[in-house]
Amino acid sequence: MPFVMELERSRKIRFELQFNGQTAIQVYDGANGWKLRPFLNRREVEPYTAEEMKIASTQLDLDGPLVDYAAKQTQIELAGVEKVEGRDAYRLKLKMKDGQAIHVWIDAQTFLEVKIEGQPRRLDGSYHPVEVYYRELPAGRRTSDSVCS
Repeated sequence: MPFVMELERSRKIRFELQFNGQTAIQVYDGANGWKLRPFLNRREVEPYTAEEMKIASTQLDLDGPLVDYAAKQTQIELAGVEKVEGRDAYRLKLKMKDGQAIHVWIDAQTFLEVKIEGQPRRLDGSYHPVEVYYRELPAGRRTSDSVCS
């Protein structure tokens, strides 16, 4: 499903999703979070749960996990080479300061990020993995697509 996500430094996020003619919104301002989910018949603004607050507070920052990785106390190891959309990419395993591990794929020719593991999303009562793909647009602009399976 297409969505709009706005990010600002200090882990501020605004997420908007159009579904069935209705708009769901999630906002995290760096300290507090709230959500509106009309497609679930929840038409009142609700605060984030403790679990949602924990996830939001540990979301990747705007610069991504590789910028200033040493200052963030992130450990990086090469986990192999894989194809991402037909191109060779270095698969990096990043172990964050809090112990969380994620994978990032770097294009072997351009050295740009082409894929990253996102935070698993809860759908229909269970968690599903999320992958974010970065793609080149005309005039050198880049875009990303999220896939939840």
